[in-house]
Amino acid sequence: MITNSSPLLIASKVSKTIDDNTQKNQRAQILNAIDFEAHPNETIAILGRSGSGKSTLLNILAGIVDADEGEVHFYGHKLHELNNKQKTLVRRNHLGYVFQFFNLVPTLTVEENIFLPLELLGKKETNRLQVEQYISELGLSSLRKRFPNQLSGGEQQRVAILRAISHQPQIILADEPTGSLDVDTGNQVADLLFNSVNETSTLIVVTHSEEIAARANSIYELSRGKLHKRIANSL
Repeated sequence: MITNSSPLLIASKVSKTIDDNTQKNQRAQILNAIDFEAHPNETIAILGRSGSGKSTLLNILAGIVDADEGEVHFYGHKLHELNNKQKTLVRRNHLGYVFQFFNLVPTLTVEENIFLPLELLGKKETNRLQVEQYISELGLSSLRKRFPNQLSGGEQQRVAILRAISHQPQIILADEPTGSLDVDTGNQVADLLFNSVNETSTLIVVTHSEEIAARANSIYELSRGKLHKRIANSL
């Protein structure tokens, strides 16, 4: 059972190798024995250069990609002990994921994409008023009947973020959530993400932005396969 003092997510000795594009038939270790915890009411930023493994780490934390070694405990579940269907159910119930390249469902409208997690959980009417407020605040009201291919990159990103938080998940993972946005909209979206965290949830955001990272309680840097805690602010 999860309590406020228990981590919502734990990574223990997580390692991952990938194909080395610079050397034929060689493997490169992109993550090396990483230990990491995320607690309720904690906001975490992970900085690192492109190609350092930040997105790979998020995907492993979400159970989308398997680690070569180590374990991930996700909201009380040991991900390596779950099959794909079980992982999907855990993510559906407890995770909000903002993908770097949006991953919107192309056959669904803006409105349908945003409400999709709530539909799957049977909570559409319960959360409708809050989500409608978000739609208005982010300037998406006039776009709600459009499809993803009718949106700009920034508009798709805003839709992806609302979809990720609409069901009030316990764990929010965000991969460069402001990368496609202008400064003002980026700050508005960052406010929404960071303000959505409460005593039962946590946010882990991968970013190149020092300004976004400065909002977090804890800041890490991923470099040469190792995750280093660079700054620790009080929670």
